[in-house]
Amino acid sequence: MTALLKYKQPVEISFHYWIKAIPEPGGYYHNTPLFLKFAKTVLSFHAKKWKDTNYLEERILTEKPEFDQKELQEILILFEHLINFHETKPLPRTWYIEKGRSDIPPGHYLEVSIKNG
Repeated sequence: MTALLKYKQPVEISFHYWIKAIPEPGGYYHNTPLFLKFAKTVLSFHAKKWKDTNYLEERILTEKPEFDQKELQEILILFEHLINFHETKPLPRTWYIEKGRSDIPPGHYLEVSIKNG
């Protein structure tokens, strides 16, 4: 029989896994996979308060008051980039052309590509 493990606060737990694994002082780059897992957990669970970099900075400094300020700013910038990347919509594969275009007959499509730059 297999046991089932359910995290009651997955974002909080993910944060603690990451922050507790950072050696003193700093050392964030040794734990990039845990940081990325934390960021992915924040995004997967739509944790609004955690998306706020001010909140994240406060939590990091609560856990590690001596955290290197330069490294902290780098983490916050990276975290913000990850959130923006995740929330950015890609270019759609297809879209409807506005009504009234007479150069494309009904039932046909216009294919857009780039050739030679």
